[in-house]
Amino acid sequence: MLAESLGWTVDWEEDPEEYQSGGEWDQPKEVYVALLRDEEGNVLTSLGGIGDPDRNFARVTEAELALEAASEAGLL
Repeated sequence: MLAESLGWTVDWEEDPEEYQSGGEWDQPKEVYVALLRDEEGNVLTSLGGIGDPDRNFARVTEAELALEAASEAGLL
């Protein structure tokens, strides 16, 4: 995994922002923000407003965050 090879980690925390569904769907039970951190703990990028993510969605989100940060850093 790209993030792991670079010493990056993703922390999942409760999102303090109000959930924005964009429609009239049921509100999720839990809303998270995913924070991609470098080996020193600095936030490289993040994505919030993630309602009730399952493990597959979390895995894809983590990969996309790493890809975005690596691209912005010129590592790709």
